[in-house]
Amino acid sequence: MYSLVVAKNGPKLTKNIDAPGPEATMGSGQLKGSKISMSILAGMLAQLLDRTVRDDTGISGDFDVKLDWTPGQTADMDGPSIFSALQEQLGLKLNAQKGPVEMIIIDGAKRPSAN
Repeated sequence: MYSLVVAKNGPKLTKNIDAPGPEATMGSGQLKGSKISMSILAGMLAQLLDRTVRDDTGISGDFDVKLDWTPGQTADMDGPSIFSALQEQLGLKLNAQKGPVEMIIIDGAKRPSAN
């Protein structure tokens, strides 16, 4: 799992109090959000990274965020990875750690009887 925390130099977030409600979009190498909380951002990052992301920022309120990175980052590509972009553009950081995550375990399955 990852823990979303504030980076060393502090957050670079724009507070939003005017928008009517949360709105967010994700695409290849881009994440945009209007009036989203840090827990919503953590959820979006979890979808992108296919791993649990817990909000440990301690930041409350709603913010506008825009994050651009190079998807599928390799050594021969220009542009930041999602981890570098998060730190440089939003002042946030993802720390890898071990912790409990929710799982569904199926012990068995049977065909339904014919009725």
